[in-house]
Amino acid sequence: MGKKRAKFEKLAAKKKIGAIARNLKSKDAETRLDAIYGLGLCGGEDAINLLTNWSYSKDPKERETAIRALANCGKGYSITHMSDQLSGETDPLVREAIKESIAAIRDRIKEKE
Repeated sequence: MGKKRAKFEKLAAKKKIGAIARNLKSKDAETRLDAIYGLGLCGGEDAINLLTNWSYSKDPKERETAIRALANCGKGYSITHMSDQLSGETDPLVREAIKESIAAIRDRIKEKE
């Protein structure tokens, strides 16, 4: 767990997307990852849009974290994005995150039915 993760969890509980998103520009990689994680706890369209953008980061760890955060949001339409990304993804850890995230979202959708 990153040093700012607890702070972002508290902000996410209050749906403070902007306060979390400001940290996406941090020079500290751990802070960026914690912010991406926090956005996944927020859910909502603004968070999902930011996470979708970060899922294309040059950094594989940021891509993986963004994909897992999108799964936390649990929106079915994220499956389409993830499926498209899977076809071009080269990093094995990101590929695995995508597959697991798609499965997690599908399971959540089934539970709601």
